[in-house]
Amino acid sequence: MGWNNIEERRLEIPRRALSELEDLFIPKDVSSDSTLCLSVIIEDFEVNLPEFAAYLGLIDSTYGRLSPRGINAYSMRREEQLKIYEFRHGSLALKFIEDIAIGHSFQLLLLYLLLKYLPIGLEKLSVAYKNYEEGRLLGLRRKILRRQIREDSELSELPEARKKQLSILIDELLLRGRRFLPKASRFAGKYVRHVKIKVISNSEKVPGEKGDNHG
Repeated sequence: MGWNNIEERRLEIPRRALSELEDLFIPKDVSSDSTLCLSVIIEDFEVNLPEFAAYLGLIDSTYGRLSPRGINAYSMRREEQLKIYEFRHGSLALKFIEDIAIGHSFQLLLLYLLLKYLPIGLEKLSVAYKNYEEGRLLGLRRKILRRQIREDSELSELPEARKKQLSILIDELLLRGRRFLPKASRFAGKYVRHVKIKVISNSEKVPGEKGDNHG
């Protein structure tokens, strides 16, 4: 299958798995004005700009592919595009916010998992994306990803079937973001300290934010 066909193929979203993923991270009694906050803490000393750009490109393209209208519509609708709500100096902190009431929390949750797993193992397998059709490399990369998900304590309550569905989806997202992967993986391995996600109440929101990332 050619690369263009892979990109054009509809992204299959396992709705049940994503619903159960949301249940793990978002309390049932969460207030309607709460938001989901994805934080990426980065070393800010001599940051390699092309690698940083690739890392941001991977974040943006992944979020766009998970948007309800798809990446083509996402790229044309500025008001729906992902925004960074806060920069902090010292160690560079990027914060991405999603209003829980909108119902798209799974986008940030999947992005969180993708970034969380990116530096581990996948950094060494960046070459696999240049030779993706070689079965041995493909199988090895998927094996590492499945192990990461299986051993992740944050996902311990998910059934194995759901974990498998998530690993397939994340693998597909990595494939579609393959042009960013070598540099993004190097950036993650060298500069990223932590990737965190949490629910925050209205009183905890960063100054000036509007409560969601859609306008």
